Amino acid sequence: MPPDRARNADVLDLTITQKHHSLTNHLIHTKKRKEKENRPTVTHTTEVIEISSDEDEEPVPPPPRTPKKGAPPTPNERARLLLTALEKKFRALEQEKKQLEAQVNCLRQENAEFRAKGTVHLNNDDVDEHILCEVCSLTMWTPYVLTCGHAFCGSCLESWFDRALRDWASRYPQFPPHVLQAAHIARYGIPPPQYLCPKCRTAVSSKPTQDFTLKGLVGTIAKAKGEAKPGAKETSFRKYFDS
Repeated sequence: MPPDRARNADVLDLTITQKHHSLTNHLIHTKKRKEKENRPTVTHTTEVIEISSDEDEEPVPPPPRTPKKGAPPTPNERARLLLTALEKKFRALEQEKKQLEAQVNCLRQENAEFRAKGTVHLNNDDVDEHILCEVCSLTMWTPYVLTCGHAFCGSCLESWFDRALRDWASRYPQFPPHVLQAAHIARYGIPPPQYLCPKCRTAVSSKPTQDFTLKGLVGTIAKAKGEAKPGAKETSFRKYFDS
């Protein structure tokens, strides 16, 4: 073989060999790329955990849901409405409690002032109802109690019984005055005179008795009102009653 042809054959073989290697490398790279594409992708994510303190932040409640118009309230909505009503009533009771406490404190202060002064304020009308005689409308300095329980001045009762005795004696003009005495009328068969209570008209069956407890109370109240005790007058009911 001539030298030129042999040289060309060597060059051709080298070219073919290079192309073969290049094609082989291309096929290998293509296969690897396809395998890489078909391989499942693993995504590495970094999770960030946020740590918060309950003391610094409070959970935000979800906004209340607005019910549809005309729709019945849900159990949660009914509970919320009931809780709102109870809270409103509780606030009203708290306000009323404060007002009552203020009134009690005011009354306690007034009571303490009255005690410090040592005075007692009484309604004159209520007091007069118990210490005034219902016959003469004056203070009962010497109160006498009848069997029915009503009390009057001794002098008023004496005048009241004396008038009843005169009316009774006028029915028996044929008897002298000394006969018409409580100790003698039974001997002559004369019905005794009847004495009645000036207030309730109950028959008085025994001699009135002086009420010393009421007498002391009347005297104390009358002196506190600035009244002076009149002169004492002895009262006797012997001529009206046997005992």
